[in-house]
Amino acid sequence: MALHHTSNPPLRFATTDGDDVTGWRRHDQFAQWAERWTPLCGCVGGVSISFPAEQFSDVSHLFTNNNNNADVCNGYTGGVPKATSTKTNSKVIEVKAGQVFDGGWARYDRGSGACTEQAEGGDADAVFLLRAGATLRNVIIGKNQAEGVHCDGACNLEFVWFEDVCEDAISIKNDAAGAQTWIVGGGAYHASDKVVQHNGCGTVNIINFYVEDYGKLYRSCGNCSKQCKRNVYIEGVTAKNGGELAGINFNYGDTATLKNVCSDAKTKCQGYNGCAGGCEPTKAGTCSG
Repeated sequence: MALHHTSNPPLRFATTDGDDVTGWRRHDQFAQWAERWTPLCGCVGGVSISFPAEQFSDVSHLFTNNNNNADVCNGYTGGVPKATSTKTNSKVIEVKAGQVFDGGWARYDRGSGACTEQAEGGDADAVFLLRAGATLRNVIIGKNQAEGVHCDGACNLEFVWFEDVCEDAISIKNDAAGAQTWIVGGGAYHASDKVVQHNGCGTVNIINFYVEDYGKLYRSCGNCSKQCKRNVYIEGVTAKNGGELAGINFNYGDTATLKNVCSDAKTKCQGYNGCAGGCEPTKAGTCSG
């Protein structure tokens, strides 16, 4: 049974039998993944789907339900995948615009002592720097780092895991309004503050991600020198032992959509009054998501 596009835009997917699976995955990388993954298991809306069998022996629950959507508790709960090797680099690895970096499930870090806890670093301190449209996949970010992944423009992360977050796991900046960043699969542990820091003006989509022991999964920048409206879409995420799933700025028109999320967080969506530079944002009530 084949998967094909029926229209674009808006992008829709259907099987050759006519089953609409648009809601299951809302971007055109789905077709690329379906072609790339080795057969293992899973069925979505009558479509046979395959997964990266070399790392996960039981992943069908990540992507399968009867509603053709990312399902509740779909973040993989089996822990960080076993690293095939460890690669320590003295400098940031840059992935150029539009290129793909497949780490082959190696662990990447910056060496012992690199983490300076909540001392904020720049691009040069990150393990990876993704330029606009770049994709990072099948990578484990080790605990020896000050900054995990920096995106200079909208980017894509596929099955990227963070063993022990230092400052922020993922920082996104310079993404224009309308640009889409996709964080699909993967997960993060031990983020004392933020997992995803969003400083740009686009939309961040977090799909089937697992997070445990964290402060915030997503935070729209509260005090960037130039502020704007930001959007976050969170679906199929599993979040355990943490704080807010989304922190957004009401006064700049931010939006947060949470769907099929499994979390023990008391506050899933927190609103703030953001400000521009040299100031501290204040809480402004909760949002329904």
